[in-house]
Amino acid sequence: MLVLFDFNGVIADDEPVHQAMLQKVLAEEGITVTDVEYHDVYLGFDDKGCFAEAFQRAQRHLSEEALADLIHRKSACYDAHIADHLLLFPGAQECVRAMSAVFPTGIVSGALAKEIEAICKRADIWEAFALVVSAEDTQACKPHPEGYLKALALFNLFLAEHGRRIGPSRCVVIEDSVAGVAAAKAAGMHCVAITHSYTASELGRADRIIDRMDQFTPELVRALAGG
Repeated sequence: MLVLFDFNGVIADDEPVHQAMLQKVLAEEGITVTDVEYHDVYLGFDDKGCFAEAFQRAQRHLSEEALADLIHRKSACYDAHIADHLLLFPGAQECVRAMSAVFPTGIVSGALAKEIEAICKRADIWEAFALVVSAEDTQACKPHPEGYLKALALFNLFLAEHGRRIGPSRCVVIEDSVAGVAAAKAAGMHCVAITHSYTASELGRADRIIDRMDQFTPELVRALAGG
C-alpha cells in the first residue's frame, strides 16, 4: 500500500499564511480577494492556479513571465514568515512517523518543493517520505488528479525493480480541501478528509472524515485499502 499526505492544511498549519500572502501580492496588483472568496474558490489551488484564477476573474491578461514573478514574490513573503514560525497541526509529526513506520508514505501538494522540504526538515519528518510531488512536478492543480497519479507512477517505478506494482485502490490519501478530495477520488484512490479547513458536510465525498491527526492511523488505512 501507499499512503499519500497533502501538505498545506494537513501537515502544515500554514493555510492562513498562504492566504495572507496571496492577498498581499494581489493587492499590489490592484486585485482584491476576500476571505470568503479565498475559502470558496482558491483554497486547494496551487499558486499558479490561484493567480490565474484571480486574473481571469478580474478580466486581466496574465503572461507566463508575470505569473512567474507573482509566484516568486509570494514565495519570498512566505519564506520570510516561516523562517520564524514552525506551523504544524497538533499530532502531525507523530502521525507521519507512525504511518511511515508501517507503510511507504509520500506527499502530493500544490506547495513549492522548497517550502515542503524546509518545513519537513525543521519538523524532523523529511526522511519519513519516500516521494514528494510538488507544484513544480505537475501541469494541473487539484481537483485534477495528475499529482496523485504521478505519485503512484513514481512508486510503481520503484516496485517494478522487484517485479511488483499496485493500483490506485491500494492507495490512501489524507486531504483537507474539497479540491483535494476530488483529486484523490478522481485518481481512484481512497480518501480520508480532515476538518482542518472545511466542514464535514463540505468534505462529504471522502471515504472517511476525521477531526484530528491522531485519528489517521495504520488501522484506518488497512480498513480502507485492505492488507
